[in-house]
Amino acid sequence: MTICFRRALGTLVPAMIIGAVLGAASIAPVAATVAQPVDVNLQTMLPGESRAVIQEVTVSQRARVAATEWTTAGVDADWNIRLCTDTDCTRWQDLVGTTLASGTHEIRATITMPNQLDQGATASASGSITFIEADATLPSTGATLASGALGAGIAAIVGGFVIVLIARRRRAQEEDES
Repeated sequence: MTICFRRALGTLVPAMIIGAVLGAASIAPVAATVAQPVDVNLQTMLPGESRAVIQEVTVSQRARVAATEWTTAGVDADWNIRLCTDTDCTRWQDLVGTTLASGTHEIRATITMPNQLDQGATASASGSITFIEADATLPSTGATLASGALGAGIAAIVGGFVIVLIARRRRAQEEDES
């Protein structure tokens, strides 16, 4: 019985060490994120009318756009959303990955209503823009090394138990034969 315990322990300890090392290796720095909401309220508009709204966004330090989200509701209006710095404007769809200097920037939303509108028709939009530190890495999204390490550790433990069970059966057969 002591020999089986030693074999099991001999299998478990390396599996635990491998799992711990792989788990520690999979720990990656995660960048701090800041999400800024963007809401557009244009009140009453007429068919075919265009209107623009500017909302300021303050970035406290050099940052990179990690994600954007924009949702519209109501009539099928023509929306043009851009983030503007002192020098240029970038379309909302192209913002992810853009690096911004610290300071105040503008989100410019322009809407053009369709020429044909039903009475009481509405249009609204809301969204958010998520910033991370400019030099930080984006957090992993999906399976990571840790899940693989967990699987390898479980496989090693199960394999160790199978080896111990096979050794017990062989020993029992050898004892029966003698």
